[in-house]
Amino acid sequence: MLLSASPSVSAVLSAAVLAASLAGCGGGGSPAAPNPSPAPTATPAPNPTPTPTPDPRANLAPGPVTRFDIKVRSIAPCRGSENLDCNLFRPKTQDPDGAWVVCEGDFVVFDGNQANAQGQECRWVTDPVYTVADPDGVMRRLDSSNPFLVRTDVVGRGDVTISAVLDGIQSNPRTLLVRAKRNGCPAPEAIAPSYEP
Repeated sequence: MLLSASPSVSAVLSAAVLAASLAGCGGGGSPAAPNPSPAPTATPAPNPTPTPTPDPRANLAPGPVTRFDIKVRSIAPCRGSENLDCNLFRPKTQDPDGAWVVCEGDFVVFDGNQANAQGQECRWVTDPVYTVADPDGVMRRLDSSNPFLVRTDVVGRGDVTISAVLDGIQSNPRTLLVRAKRNGCPAPEAIAPSYEP
């Protein structure tokens, strides 16, 4: 006696037979390819450990600061290493009233040096605070990574005063007077700027 299957069972059986016969003879799809080997995974390079910036106070004599001197550090006729004239410096001169003479177009750096009661360069607690009184816009202050340096471009003519405070100690001189002129400045020379206190 022959058993008859329902149409849904017949369809499933037919599909299974067809699939088995195609799999056996390799038909019905693209030829089998070898298993690809996995792509190598790049190992990330470890992040370099940043080197801490050494404390500039570490090798200085102990404080407290008892004296803070400010001065003109250097006067150059321009700023920038691409211009060889910028490697020359003007001699530091003063007018009869004590004003430091700079010229319009100069690059001027002011500096401060601190000392303890024994006269030794010493550790400080807070960075100096410079006050530049420049009502006529004679100088354009530039960024500096050294808190003791005030870097400026002289962009006009007139008088400017500079004072500073470090750890509560008022600068010496109390006020530095700088006079920017158009003419009458000393000629630049091939001299190194002086860094003495």
